[in-house]
Amino acid sequence: FASGTQPVYSDANGIATTAYYPGTRASPTEGLTIRACWDYNDFAAGACPNAVRTSVTVASDALSITIGTDNQVGEGPSGLTYTKRFVVLVVDSAGRAKPDVQISYFLDLEAYYKGRYQITSQSGTSAWVRTQIVTPGNTRMCANEDINRNGTLEGTGDANADEDVNLNARLDPRKADVTITHEGSSVTDANGAVVLKIEYPQSLATWVDYLITAAASGISGTEARTSYAAQLPALATDFTTTNVSPAFEISPYGVEESPYVTKTLNGATIRYSNGVDAFFCTNPR
Repeated sequence: FASGTQPVYSDANGIATTAYYPGTRASPTEGLTIRACWDYNDFAAGACPNAVRTSVTVASDALSITIGTDNQVGEGPSGLTYTKRFVVLVVDSAGRAKPDVQISYFLDLEAYYKGRYQITSQSGTSAWVRTQIVTPGNTRMCANEDINRNGTLEGTGDANADEDVNLNARLDPRKADVTITHEGSSVTDANGAVVLKIEYPQSLATWVDYLITAAASGISGTEARTSYAAQLPALATDFTTTNVSPAFEISPYGVEESPYVTKTLNGATIRYSNGVDAFFCTNPR
């Protein structure tokens, strides 16, 4: 307190004023209680004849970051791609928007799918419905072959040991299958927000699982990072327009059933972000 251990006297209006200077640690919302002791006469330090209390929040550093999106899918300017937007929010310990925080982010393509869409009628309504290829072991997705995520195909051609598991001379899915950018600034605005956008060819919609991870500078602890995992979406009308085939009718990664193998990295079995074991498909067709 600005007054230290000295008493504070009321002025002609009956108002006594001092100031509280918080330390370097933030508090929970209304997590700090300040007590003011008073009396009509002077009293000894440490005594408290009468008291009033109030709760305050000490908030300085950004405390938490989250990411989310809406139910909309857009088309890119070329008409050949889909876009999907996300908002990253940063707040302090009181839940108040934290501006001027630098956001870093990256995109990972965790898995791809094989299969095709066919028109299916039900209750008088027709729509494009996906037939996913079920591989042995009843797994429906194939893990990203770029194990160390460096964008370079590595190995000698052995499906049980190298990155090109399906032996088609490329990494599936390709790193450039989906791009991510920020709209405007990558520093949070007055609302504590940064907007991210992914863009991808329409032919890849529904055939790739992606994971966005965002981090805020200046935040320590468990809430410094956030992630969002989903499957590349398509426009709702693409599924119900049955007189035109959707661009994603056939998976670019193949339509045939595939045996799979598991792999290890640094002695541990490779897993998806949700902790499930990753299976690598061996059939490129």
